[in-house]
Amino acid sequence: MQRYFFNLADDSYPVDLQGTEFLSLDDARAEAVRFVSEVFRERPELASPKGELRVEVTDPNRALVFTLVTAAIGASALPAGSVVATDASRARSQPQRPSLPGLS
Repeated sequence: MQRYFFNLADDSYPVDLQGTEFLSLDDARAEAVRFVSEVFRERPELASPKGELRVEVTDPNRALVFTLVTAAIGASALPAGSVVATDASRARSQPQRPSLPGLS
């Protein structure tokens, strides 16, 4: 098992001094997503279109293992005339692809 530490890059949240052990790096990535969700629940103002929220995940030596970056992008940041399609409209506009055996 490996211990990982989860911290916001801008120090707007308490520093993780304890860390958490995970069996794999994939498990640590999943925890980073849960951590971001928790931060947004407690501090929704951080999900503003003014910037990004960065979670830095480090090992016990405080070496950076990966960074999870989330950003809220306002409609004004989209190119003029662009349209954001819903899942239903995407499905209608895209040709059906054959499914591969073993994949859904």
